[in-house]
Amino acid sequence: AGSLFASKMDAIRRQTLQLFMAKPCMSEKVLADEFQKISGGRGSLEGVKNAINERIRGMKLEIRRTTWDQDGTPYWVLATSRGIENVDIGTSLEPREVAFVKHLIQKIIKKNGKVSEADALYMTDYPKDA
Repeated sequence: AGSLFASKMDAIRRQTLQLFMAKPCMSEKVLADEFQKISGGRGSLEGVKNAINERIRGMKLEIRRTTWDQDGTPYWVLATSRGIENVDIGTSLEPREVAFVKHLIQKIIKKNGKVSEADALYMTDYPKDA
């Protein structure tokens, strides 16, 4: 029974991380509803979040609760663990490639987390002179 529980918890962690990858910013209500669907009442969000954070810390990512500055509304986000401002992607990408990735992320955020693969592949409105 222990290994079955472990595999169910692994599935809950994986699906919760996939949720944050699909929706990197969620209100507490949305996250609570989605987590209930994923977990079926097994495990706590805090425990699952901590387990995920242990595994993604090496990628300089973390799931955390934050507050919207303008009205104090709490949100859960998948963010860099080094802060949001001036993030160094930490790759061997050329500056123009980093500019492309940053522009794509901005486009995804502006379109409510949805950009088709074709739109991303054929995106031409990014800064090419970086």
